[in-house]
Amino acid sequence: MSIKYRYELDSWQALLQQLNNLVSSKCKYYFWHLTYLPDSKRDKWGSIDLKLIERYQTNKTPKQRLSIRKKGYARFMYLRWEHIVFIVHTEGQIPAGVEQDKFYDIRKIPINFELSDLVGFQIENLKGKTSIKLNNNTFNTVKEELRMIAKSGDILKMRNTFHKLNGFPSWSGIITQKKVLAEFLTKEAKKHNVNSRNFSYSSLFIRMQRKAVKTWR
Repeated sequence: MSIKYRYELDSWQALLQQLNNLVSSKCKYYFWHLTYLPDSKRDKWGSIDLKLIERYQTNKTPKQRLSIRKKGYARFMYLRWEHIVFIVHTEGQIPAGVEQDKFYDIRKIPINFELSDLVGFQIENLKGKTSIKLNNNTFNTVKEELRMIAKSGDILKMRNTFHKLNGFPSWSGIITQKKVLAEFLTKEAKKHNVNSRNFSYSSLFIRMQRKAVKTWR
């Protein structure tokens, strides 16, 4: 395998960033497969990488990828961050000898994956536009945490808890969710007689800008 071929992401933020690029209408890697490598086989992750890279023939130069596209064949990409593996491919004829796992079309079925026991994301491509947001489990967990914090009436604690959400990258879908959660928290605080002059929607900071991150290890 060429040492120039990179597939291991530098961070989970980089994984989101790269997936967002690949499944967009610009790159068109619409078909996706997700698998989680068992931690008990961590010492074998490298050999699993090599096996899957060989199976899907992802170790190609840009020039080779262009040639593959011109011939009408699907192009495959292999990505991994820690135990999370994604294989994506474009439309086109599947090359002979490629043994496929189950792939889904992101234009029909969104990517939904768990980063950890507490955090998961959903990536969609609707009408050519890509969107990244917290998945339903994570969003509902955060919402319930904010509900419980609001009962305390502790303004500093409510603000600090909400501001932790700014640790998530500011993709437009996540920004929308944070706005919804800010409205929810202020309404819950009002239910518990928190003075709106001291605690309001406008007093909650929502980070709107997102910085590009380093892609590969």
